[in-house]
Amino acid sequence: MEKKQLKQIFDAGKLAALLYIVSPVSCLYEHNDEVQSQEIRHSAVYVVQDAADQKSAAEKKPSLYDLKEKPKVIVFSGHEQNNGGAMSSTGVNEYEYNDRVVAQFRDLESPLEYITHLATENIDIKQRPALAEQSSAQVYVEIHHDSVNRKDLRSAKASGENGQRKYGGFSLHINPNGRWFYDDTKAIAVGMKDCFIDARLEPNTYHAEEDTGIRMQVAEEGVYTRPGLYILRNAKIPTLIVEAGSIVVPQEEAIMRKKETQETIVRCIDATLIQYFENK
Repeated sequence: MEKKQLKQIFDAGKLAALLYIVSPVSCLYEHNDEVQSQEIRHSAVYVVQDAADQKSAAEKKPSLYDLKEKPKVIVFSGHEQNNGGAMSSTGVNEYEYNDRVVAQFRDLESPLEYITHLATENIDIKQRPALAEQSSAQVYVEIHHDSVNRKDLRSAKASGENGQRKYGGFSLHINPNGRWFYDDTKAIAVGMKDCFIDARLEPNTYHAEEDTGIRMQVAEEGVYTRPGLYILRNAKIPTLIVEAGSIVVPQEEAIMRKKETQETIVRCIDATLIQYFENK
């Protein structure tokens, strides 16, 4: 039995060079020398383990920081300056909040290369998937700040803390028909969601209501599928739309205005993408 177990260890480690140990072990079993047999058995296990560790170290992927060519992520600011997006509770165009977040990727110390485009560049939505492809980006992220339907707008702007819970919060939007990269996209979205929640940002539940008039399904808390959005529908790489928070809710706009909140959003996106690329 002992001999058989040792051979299984050798076979599992694929270490043919260690087969010479089998013969001495057999001889020792014949002489019933239990002490010496145990010593040799332990020595063999240590050698096998050491060889396995060396093999594992050799096969281990290099750190992202050691790569000559960094993984590329393209980050767009949602909307254009010519089409400002939602209007906040204090009269600020959404694109300005989007640009503040996107601009922080430019100075971010990261093993990833971020290619950023601000709303002030006025890049048309239909040009963006092609730009992502031309840049050889491996992930596409677009930063937005949320609003509500027109019928709920007055209520949201006049709401207090209860309104913030009802209408506010972050959300991540992905395409459920993302061909072969849906699993990757959802994994990234869930990772970002978890990081945001750990950072004490609240997930949006407003989009989960049936009467919001927007066609989407809940994939997971704070993560929604949006098959109709142009960017998501035409993406050829994992693509996410990040709604950082609802700027039509006064209390939440105040939070989104803080630089530390913007930094938290950027750090969570970066940390999640680093983990994604390390696991690839």
